[in-house]
Amino acid sequence: RVTGLTSFPGSDFDQAVLTAYINQFTAEAQEITMARAIELKHSPSLITALAYETSHLFNQADESLGKLDQSLFRKWRFYLQLKSQIYTAYAYAFLGENLLSQNKCGDAVRACREGVSCFDVAIDFAEKYRKANGPGITVKPDSHLFFRRIRPLLERHMEKAERENGFIYHQKVPDICPELERKPTFGLVQAEPFTIPSISPLWTSIAYGAFDISKAKMPDFSKVKKSSKSLPPVQEEKVYETEHDPSSLSGCIIS
Repeated sequence: RVTGLTSFPGSDFDQAVLTAYINQFTAEAQEITMARAIELKHSPSLITALAYETSHLFNQADESLGKLDQSLFRKWRFYLQLKSQIYTAYAYAFLGENLLSQNKCGDAVRACREGVSCFDVAIDFAEKYRKANGPGITVKPDSHLFFRRIRPLLERHMEKAERENGFIYHQKVPDICPELERKPTFGLVQAEPFTIPSISPLWTSIAYGAFDISKAKMPDFSKVKKSSKSLPPVQEEKVYETEHDPSSLSGCIIS
């Protein structure tokens, strides 16, 4: 049995890090569902719920890293905070569209304004993420088409709602923003159940008895051993990007 793996705060075996991984991976898998929902032009109410649920997962991943050493986890947290704000902005964009279809122009305007505020926060996190030191390849998330399409979408719905409200409905724009629903009817990503495989029949009591544990020299992982030399940074494989925008409606490519 290997011991001491959880004694290092921030290690991959730290419960907080494992929780962040689980929530992030679930959210990133759900991003595909979100993109497909936009491509297939599902109902705005469904896309709103999917976007808000995805935002919530990224936020949970970020919160689980809050008590760890920020000099090590700051860049990762900027990424998670950026993604959370992006999908919150998308949720408000499609909420505004849904309210507009119900002739609730005042609420639609308020929802779109809230989405613009979230988008501005996302821009700030994108800048912080790009400048933060840490492992990984430096990218420009705010230059991606999926990111750049949020503000025009919000402004288009907001302008239409304001125009129709001024001409026809004359509804008051509320101070309190309409609530987002986080209960999509379908499309949520579910982790596949894992079952531990059965023990091979080759592992009998005789086979186990052949091992002499007293002869094994297991290192003590509980003691921190610092190297006198600085470890070289991991050489990340370069990801080639293109300046051409995807032709898809969502701005995403699944390859």
